[in-house]
Amino acid sequence: MQLIILAALLATLAQTESTPAPVTGTGVSAISDQWRLLLILLATLAAPVATACDCYWFISRLTKASPLQTADWQQVGHRYQRLQLAGLWLWLAGSLAVIYLLNWPAIVRLAWGWQAWPLVDDLLVLAPVIGSLLLVWTTFFYVERTAQRLRHAPLRASSLLTYLVWQSRHYLAMALVPALLIIAVHDLATTYFVTSMWGTFLPQESAWLLAIPLLLIISLGLPLLLSRLWATSDLPVGELRTNLESISHELKTPLTRLLVWHTQGRMANAAVAGLSRYCRYLFLTDALLVQLTPDEIAAVCRHELGHLQRKHLLQRLLLLVIPALAWFAIQSFFAIDVDLLSTYSPYSLAVSAGYLAYAAIVIGLVSKWLEYDADLSAVYDSQGNLNADSARDLIHALVVLQGPHRDSRFTHWLHPPTADRVAWIRRVLMQPALGFAYRRRLDQLARGIYALVVGLVLLAVLAIAA
Repeated sequence: MQLIILAALLATLAQTESTPAPVTGTGVSAISDQWRLLLILLATLAAPVATACDCYWFISRLTKASPLQTADWQQVGHRYQRLQLAGLWLWLAGSLAVIYLLNWPAIVRLAWGWQAWPLVDDLLVLAPVIGSLLLVWTTFFYVERTAQRLRHAPLRASSLLTYLVWQSRHYLAMALVPALLIIAVHDLATTYFVTSMWGTFLPQESAWLLAIPLLLIISLGLPLLLSRLWATSDLPVGELRTNLESISHELKTPLTRLLVWHTQGRMANAAVAGLSRYCRYLFLTDALLVQLTPDEIAAVCRHELGHLQRKHLLQRLLLLVIPALAWFAIQSFFAIDVDLLSTYSPYSLAVSAGYLAYAAIVIGLVSKWLEYDADLSAVYDSQGNLNADSARDLIHALVVLQGPHRDSRFTHWLHPPTADRVAWIRRVLMQPALGFAYRRRLDQLARGIYALVVGLVLLAVLAIAA
């Protein structure tokens, strides 16, 4: 789900910041503005209407089949996940049609004249994409509310507005807030800064360089940003908190805060964020705290702290910036005039598609390898000795969190299937040397990433100096 939403937002933001083509010509571009707006409205409503029909059929069958047993409800949940994915794929197709086929950005920025308004034109371009997604989520809300009432379970969201706010904070905010901040800095710099006396030092086409300090600030302050975007509170003082803090000190990865991530029971997950030891948070969802025992939560905590101990967050961040850094170095060294990184590049669609493929394949694959590595932090203690009890606790936690249905290799973007992780931990328990050999290979990969980044930076510096 996250990759689908990221794809739509990335494609929209790329077209938002590129130079729009005029809305005249042949084919689709030759239709009148009135018909174009009607087609945009139909494309925006296509996914919500189709999903509403599917959800109505789903609710009808669910109502007729009740009361259901626990196993039946688990099967219903599995089918509902497939319905959600189908709706989001249709939403992605409609969004791409609105942005690229029907040329909605050109209408906003050229026909309506909003191009001169920093950030306002970007928000208007995003409006049909975000609006369509909110309508799709609205249909999901009524399915979930019906299921909760049939099960006589407490409602997770008291109203539709509460539900939409939660969905937006979880799925949209992490992608949109940093992106809109960077776009705002660029637009303001292009409009005001580079047109002033400072323009002699910074040409307009290089205004995007001003976003680099903001990127560094966002990277370092990510834990604080997440704690504001998500509904969180401090983990209560008690035995569990004391145990988790002692584990963090044992692994030499001190945590600034331990937070409960309130999801109304929707998610059973844990996450850690923070490149700096002075701003490093551990997030534990409410559902995870309910479903797992304290020992299992401790094993999950060891896994998450393994990401910090093994510098996985830094490696992922470097992987994210390598494509842009590589192009900047190559462009500087070979004096290439084409500026693919410019926000006004005509190649924005190709760049977005290429980066999305890189994120899905390269970053997704490496992230899965890093998950196996983090699992080893629950298999070995801080001295590298086998910790069989912790490993078994992690196995049981993974099985509980997965539920009765086997997850697909294509379901998760950054995580391998649970069955593969369980099998890996069991193999290492039987042959501990496998884990050490695996970590040596990943250490070599990490050194390769660091060397590549340093080499690209030196190449760019030498080219600029020359």
